[in-house]
Amino acid sequence: MAWKQYLLTKEYEYHKQDGERLLLDGRPGEARIELERALEILRSMKSEEEKGLESKLESISLKLTDQNLEKAREFWADGDHDTALNYFQSALGIVRSAHIRDEILIEISRLKLEIEPVEQIEALEKEVRENPSELNRIFELAMEYALSGYYERAVFELLKILEEDPENEECLLRVGNACFDGGRFLEAEEYLRKGLALDGDFRSRFLYRLGRLAVHSQRYGEAEDCFHAALELDSKDLDSLMSMARLYKKTGDWEKAIDFFERVLSVDPDDGDTLVEVAEMWEEHHFIKNAREVWTEILDKDTDEECKELAKEKLSFYEGQI
Repeated sequence: MAWKQYLLTKEYEYHKQDGERLLLDGRPGEARIELERALEILRSMKSEEEKGLESKLESISLKLTDQNLEKAREFWADGDHDTALNYFQSALGIVRSAHIRDEILIEISRLKLEIEPVEQIEALEKEVRENPSELNRIFELAMEYALSGYYERAVFELLKILEEDPENEECLLRVGNACFDGGRFLEAEEYLRKGLALDGDFRSRFLYRLGRLAVHSQRYGEAEDCFHAALELDSKDLDSLMSMARLYKKTGDWEKAIDFFERVLSVDPDDGDTLVEVAEMWEEHHFIKNAREVWTEILDKDTDEECKELAKEKLSFYEGQI
């Protein structure tokens, strides 16, 4: 055991035993103070242990994920699509990074298109070949490409439209989105700012996407301004409300984060994932009464079964502490 952990353990035992002694002596006020100190130290010890385990698991997960992805790409290159898909799915089951998970999902979608081409894409490709001047069909094809993870192809088709109609607001938004999703962030910002300058019907969506870009670049003040501006145009925009909540959570302003999560819930009161996040934030900052109220709310609302099961576990744990 590391010396720091050893000292924390000794300090925890001291305050715990002192609190129990004071309680037996009929001094509950002093006992409460000592037991709260013991509880705070215990949480600190648990936090340190969790960080250590998380670090080990992250390292193991990354190694196993890389091994599976390497195998998947080898089999894909050899034309063995089924085995490649199995390795991709194994990687997906192991990965802990949300960013890498998204990349794996994109690769899986591309592989599945090779195994079983999407009929809608094939039909639209045929229509576009036969009618290359039909901008609406080109737009539909670009959207299908984007939905299937073919962001480069989506951008290529959308740029055809912008050549003919450089102030097509929706097209500027979609090409900005496709560039963002494809990792072409500088180009994404260029197209989104062009669209924003048009000051049209999609202004709130341009602001939201520019906010996402600013978060990605860690320009948090700029992101906050973008999300606020989007919400001034549409106060119930769930994307901007959620992004603002997560931004404040990321920057450590948890009270504002909870305020915005509550605004999300005012629009979508049965959003189980958001309720769980709020309950866990209350727990993290030791507001157990508030957390219990939210866990109870999850059981009362029309949330999914996974959220309800977690709420039951949490409430059962609290009951055991009384």
